[in-house]
Amino acid sequence: MMNFKKVLCSIKARRYFRKTISNFLFLLLFFPVCAQNGEMVHLRNLQSDSIKIRKSAIFELHKLGKKAIPFLIQKIQEDEEIILLLNNPLSSTISAGTLKNYSGVLAAYVIELILGRKELAEENYFGNDFILGTNVKNYVYYNGKIVNEKNENIKKTDLMGIKETYEKWWKENKLKPIEELRAEWKVNRKPLTGSKYHWE
Repeated sequence: MMNFKKVLCSIKARRYFRKTISNFLFLLLFFPVCAQNGEMVHLRNLQSDSIKIRKSAIFELHKLGKKAIPFLIQKIQEDEEIILLLNNPLSSTISAGTLKNYSGVLAAYVIELILGRKELAEENYFGNDFILGTNVKNYVYYNGKIVNEKNENIKKTDLMGIKETYEKWWKENKLKPIEELRAEWKVNRKPLTGSKYHWE
């Protein structure tokens, strides 16, 4: 009788163990997929016609930090023209070149934002037409645009080269912690440093 109880307990223990392992493996596989789907939604929302949705997407991608960078890099080559005001609110340089931009440039800007700002100020973030709100501390560049070595506005044909530059930087730096990447960014060791493109 005692042996039967031991066998029964042993069978139950094995079943419980298998079930626990199965649940653990499911969670291990399921949550990264959910997280990636969330990132995809935010990336799509960067191109939304709604300024509120677009601002929310930027905010959420910034919170993801380093994890969002490789996904954002893949968006840099996208050449859809969108109404996009990336200027610092103090900037008086508002022209056709700063009101319109490529959606890929916004993806690149979010990378710079992740590197350049540990946090975004939520106060006065929504309820206005400035992409990062009216708090000037949120902005990493004054005019919010990429130019070439002649300080000319980039063209669609430049986007692939800009993407490749970001990819090269990421390949060389992806193993570094975000704190180190931010420290390097502050001393001008940025993704576009040394290339024929730069931010203004």
